[in-house]
Amino acid sequence: MAERSCDRPGPGARADSGRLQATDINNRGEITGATQLASGALDRATVWRRGVPADLGLGTGSVAQAINDQGRVVGVRAVTTDGTGGAFVWDRGVARDLPSLVPGVPADSASDVNDRGVIVGTSATVVPNPEDPEYERHAVLWK
Repeated sequence: MAERSCDRPGPGARADSGRLQATDINNRGEITGATQLASGALDRATVWRRGVPADLGLGTGSVAQAINDQGRVVGVRAVTTDGTGGAFVWDRGVARDLPSLVPGVPADSASDVNDRGVIVGTSATVVPNPEDPEYERHAVLWK
């Protein structure tokens, strides 16, 4: 297997930050993860194709967790004031939030996607309490 360097940061990322995170690789050599903004702000979901990073445009606080062989990406992004965020799927340049188990409670995270597009992750059943991080989470399968 040939080695390829993917140490170039995404847009706005610092090469010296040490915050380039790789989370998955598919059979085509595409890598998911996150890069840190030059300001030191939260991570941004990123995909590297042929060593070139691409920001998925999901805002700060997002991480691309997995990628299948068709290039479909899943992960998690920060929940915004309008309630969007949580687990996402990104396909051909379009991101959509995955439904949660309870309406109004954003899904926590999508952690993997297979080549049939089936996604697994976790979802909360109650609104998380910042004072108590041990809120109830359940395994979820999205088709």
